[in-house]
Amino acid sequence: MEFRALLINLFNQLADNDRQALHFVVGNKVPRKDRDNCTPSGSLNLLDSLFDRNLITGQNFDYLINVFEQINCNDISEQLKEYKLHSIKTSIAASISLELSLFDESVLDIEEDKMRSVSKLFYIMKEGLQYGDNSPIQNETFNDAKDHELFYADRCIGVELKWSSSALFSIQFLYSNNRLSNLRTTTSTTENKELSILSSRLSNNFMLNSNEEINKINLYQNLSQKNFTIIGIQFYTTNGRKTNIFGSNDGHFITESFEHYTFGYAKGRQEKEKGIEMLQFIWFKHSSMEEQIATVPRKMLEMCEFTFTSLKDLKFVHAKGIESSWYNLKHKFNRQGAECDPTASYYEKISKRGPELFAIVNNTSVFYHGNDEWSKYHSAANITCNLIPKEL
Repeated sequence: MEFRALLINLFNQLADNDRQALHFVVGNKVPRKDRDNCTPSGSLNLLDSLFDRNLITGQNFDYLINVFEQINCNDISEQLKEYKLHSIKTSIAASISLELSLFDESVLDIEEDKMRSVSKLFYIMKEGLQYGDNSPIQNETFNDAKDHELFYADRCIGVELKWSSSALFSIQFLYSNNRLSNLRTTTSTTENKELSILSSRLSNNFMLNSNEEINKINLYQNLSQKNFTIIGIQFYTTNGRKTNIFGSNDGHFITESFEHYTFGYAKGRQEKEKGIEMLQFIWFKHSSMEEQIATVPRKMLEMCEFTFTSLKDLKFVHAKGIESSWYNLKHKFNRQGAECDPTASYYEKISKRGPELFAIVNNTSVFYHGNDEWSKYHSAANITCNLIPKEL
């Protein structure tokens, strides 16, 4: 409905007492003749005065919403809020329909209903990049939104993973609705035996606590193979937890995280013999109605910092680094040797002083690399790691 037609409809719903209260509240904003004429035609003149003074426009009518709330016309204020939601939906969906969308009660409706509000909150979707095989996403063999019949209130509660020495073989996200995908969980006896032989010692699961969500995912890819095989994966959570790497970290490092977004669900392609060929993560953000939502979400990276005493000049050094991988760093800086530790995280220096690259194990020990060996900083202290926007 056109905005002015909506206002006529709403004003016709006003009782005489409500109409008089409306004119009284806005009286100091409009000419006296419009304030004193509390007839239906007088109310239309009052509206014209509000438009003329730019107190309300077709895009911004918060003033009118507040007025109706002040005089306890809550039903009318709620109708105006709903119209506002619809207006935001239309304008944003037209310009960034592929970048941001909202999902309805059922995630299955994402493609049809780009923006919705639930309990006065927006649920905004951000599609991550496609990793692994470069073939179209239409060739996916799983889509958790469909396979698990996800609803907006459902959340990821854990992950079950299996891998071989050269590939991430299986990944199954678990959701709070307890609906399992028959497509991915039903296997024959022969397939189960093959899976058991392949992953008997190479399987694990990661369960989230209540009120904890995944907010960052690291991937490792083998770039030497044609389809950039995914060989490892790691998860970060909103509670500050970081998992060990499931699979191998001897591959090109990729990270995906968006400011204020958390993991919603995954889709991709999983083949019996080749494992996970392609992965794409869908992220969600909760937003209030008043918040500006038509902004491009900033990508996030992990920065770690620590202090130590340099043996060269005995000076106190504050070192900072941005996350990377041993695979990327040894190729970039022409380093040789084995990884520091299977549980280590690796960083490239961004501070003026400090090691060119360093590794942190269990957030308690820091190692530097020299002469093809890793050595521990015995004076390392104040080790902290945080997510920061990529552009900083």
